Amino acid sequence: MENTWQEKGLTGYPSIDKPWLKYYSDEAINSPLPKCTIYEYLWENNKDHLNDVAIIYFGRKITYKELFANIERTESAFLALGVSKGDIVTIQSLLFPQTIYMIYALSKLGATSNLIYVTLNQEEIRINLQETNSKVFVTVDSIYDSMNFSPNIAEKIIILSVDDEMSLPAKMVYRYKTKKKKKPNSAFSWETFISQHTKKKDTISTSYMDPVVMVYTGGTTGKSKAVLLSNLNLNAAVLQYRILGFERKKTFLSVLPPFIAFGITVSMHLPLCFGLKAALGIDLENIGNAVCQYHPNYIICGTVQAEKMMQTLSDDLDLSFLNCFSVGGDMLPALLENRLNQWLENHNSKIHVAQGYAMTETAAATAASSYSTENIVFKQGTIGVPLVYTCIKVVDTDTFEELSYEKEGEICICSPCTMLQYYKNEIETENILKRHNDGKIWVHTGDIGKIDLDGFVTITGRVKRIILVLENNIYHKIFPKTLEDKFSYIESVKSISIVGKADDISINKLFAFVVLQNDINQEAAIAVIKNYAETNLKSYEQPEKYVVINQMPMTTIGKVNFRMLEKMAEDYD
Repeated sequence: MENTWQEKGLTGYPSIDKPWLKYYSDEAINSPLPKCTIYEYLWENNKDHLNDVAIIYFGRKITYKELFANIERTESAFLALGVSKGDIVTIQSLLFPQTIYMIYALSKLGATSNLIYVTLNQEEIRINLQETNSKVFVTVDSIYDSMNFSPNIAEKIIILSVDDEMSLPAKMVYRYKTKKKKKPNSAFSWETFISQHTKKKDTISTSYMDPVVMVYTGGTTGKSKAVLLSNLNLNAAVLQYRILGFERKKTFLSVLPPFIAFGITVSMHLPLCFGLKAALGIDLENIGNAVCQYHPNYIICGTVQAEKMMQTLSDDLDLSFLNCFSVGGDMLPALLENRLNQWLENHNSKIHVAQGYAMTETAAATAASSYSTENIVFKQGTIGVPLVYTCIKVVDTDTFEELSYEKEGEICICSPCTMLQYYKNEIETENILKRHNDGKIWVHTGDIGKIDLDGFVTITGRVKRIILVLENNIYHKIFPKTLEDKFSYIESVKSISIVGKADDISINKLFAFVVLQNDINQEAAIAVIKNYAETNLKSYEQPEKYVVINQMPMTTIGKVNFRMLEKMAEDYD
């Protein structure tokens, strides 16, 4: 029988005891935080290894020496366009080498990279550029050509292409197969932009607390919030991920886009700061081929990428070269975790899949497990332990008082990775960042969970009612209350509650529990509800199943018990 916290001489409060620190070395616990810009941190970690390969991109190998030279050129080009400290440059791109040059160059200037989704339409882009007062808009030629942008969408436009930084043979093949449209006079190609030069007039004073990137909490919905992250946020995130174990010169598969915090932190800044070779230019459909081609030692991805690897990877490929395979972002469903582990075993891998938990508001650095060849900190069914500079506690959802071990409540996070703010959204910032009685600022995650005596964290549900669904390889955040309000106007509906049910590949299906008005024909009423959904809602907003019940389950304080409804949904196929 496991000892209680009293028998172990603990206080009973994880935020005080920090039982997870036993997994970290004294060096890791006492290492100072990198108080510098992301560019300076990149330089300090690689200045003595300039001939090592930094990036692999369509047959081209870019060394760290070349990387820094390209960043310097990009900085000079931005200066020539009038970009200076405090400015915002909006970038709509995937993780190309040019994207990397720009983000680090802007950090040197004290400017902010506003990283927007590639799925935004022209009107959404126009509004974003206006709200951020962006000096420059950067996009990709395929997006620019497909949208037929208005000439005045932005004062200065840079148009990137997939082939800009390819090796010459790959570039010739790409241009032979692709018909490129002529750039408008108001726009710069990458080649034209990078040829611009001007020298700094003065030394630019930059701080580790300056904002450096802005990413977004949701896709293309109006409820998306802009998260402003500092240099410290990104640097501290990278430093904390040492738990996974990284060895310089090994290969990292960079498969996540830069417009999500997980992508900018884990697919870009992390491998480069650890001196790895970051393999770029990998789309979802070809991810299996990329694993075969690059034999990466480290893969950190989301559930969609992991699932695609299982579907497309050659059956006879030996994965013994893998040092670490981590799937992060949110809780990994047990069925998918088991399938991934079996898949790894079938391909001769000696490791298990490791999990992580990330929030945009904490620069995608919160908790992680490790099942690598260098380190094992792992407990199945959990999201791992808090990262070394991160403190996690579970609080009562009403009083915010901390709960003891194994007690369920809202998960709160205190971390050097905590965002500066939601951009121009003071109310929402105050809703999620709260100062507790200990005087510290805590992120209220909206997730329900618990912490065990070994410091492992388990997610068990949600406080905030947001459901993540997947359609056409794009995640969408569903706000159930909005949909319920729409359904409530149907005369036959007395009340309706929508919850999510996750299947074995971490895709939530929407379940609608319906209480009908008295003496209403059930079959006819459901037909009306379904017709309304098909006519008025987007395809990913439509419930997969409608379940008629006599009354909604309620909590002791008279609110709908959504957690009970989630459990009820599990009983339906």
